[in-house]
Amino acid sequence: MAKIVYVCPRSKSDGDQWTDALESVSRRLAPDNVETSYLLGESDDGVRYAVVTPPSFLLRDGGSVAIGALAEPGKDWAVPEAAVPEGTYALFRASAAAVELCTDILASRTIWYFHGERALLASTSQRALIMLLGSFEANYRVLPWVLSAGCLAPGESWDRRLSCVPPNSRVHLDRQSWKVSCITEPVVFRARTTQTGMAAGDELETLLRASISKYAFDPRHWIVPLSGGYDSRGLLLFLGPGRELPTLTWGQASSMGRPGNDATIARQLAQTLGLDHSYEATDPSDESSELILDRFLRLGEGRVDHLAGYLDGFAIWKRRR
Repeated sequence: MAKIVYVCPRSKSDGDQWTDALESVSRRLAPDNVETSYLLGESDDGVRYAVVTPPSFLLRDGGSVAIGALAEPGKDWAVPEAAVPEGTYALFRASAAAVELCTDILASRTIWYFHGERALLASTSQRALIMLLGSFEANYRVLPWVLSAGCLAPGESWDRRLSCVPPNSRVHLDRQSWKVSCITEPVVFRARTTQTGMAAGDELETLLRASISKYAFDPRHWIVPLSGGYDSRGLLLFLGPGRELPTLTWGQASSMGRPGNDATIARQLAQTLGLDHSYEATDPSDESSELILDRFLRLGEGRVDHLAGYLDGFAIWKRRR
């Protein structure tokens, strides 16, 4: 997955030194088994950023950059304090007066940040910020979570100096006062007791169709992960005629052809709908266990302990980059 590293220096004269640091960090973030590239960007007012393995649909405008999918972004997507668009993304936007770090309603792409005297550092990668800071300060609050649940505590980083932008939020930096504030719009779910099951189902279908119709998915750049289950099958059908996307399933090589298996059902479903379908085997790699574990920790940054799905040594990333 592409990563963004973003720097807003307090003094514009510091910009060049941050460019050198971003280039160094970008090289270290790239997977060792995949030939990758990185893109450097900057604005006239001093903002610098790097995008590792930049996707073709990356949005950029001056010191603003967005990764992911923005539904109907509009012309002001890059303007701080403008309305935050719908979508699934990490959004960094800047002007001469302010910088904003914006998450979607679920914070589907985590943004970490550090607000210091010399610069605001932000990234979708914890490792990137730690490398920019040049040191590591352990956050021991995450250890009970990792040991008991196999994941980091909500909103917590391995480094105690890093903060996480909450879901449906924007962290706002006033570049004049150098003060940071966080604005969160809580998502409230309310149960409806007066609606029948059928009416609720019809309304849900209408909302899903309306939401998906806002996105322009180019088959050259998008693919639908297809398990054969209800969720991926429903998404595929909601895309509708004229928006046919290729599909992809992965798992053990021995799963293909096994009756009732996700791999088999997904292939049959794609064939029925006349869609291109691929299956990627994720059988364990012949590489050493030490190398596979090191790669998992570097790329996953220790956020979860689900190593089993990556025993192929991230070979699927190499083929599907």
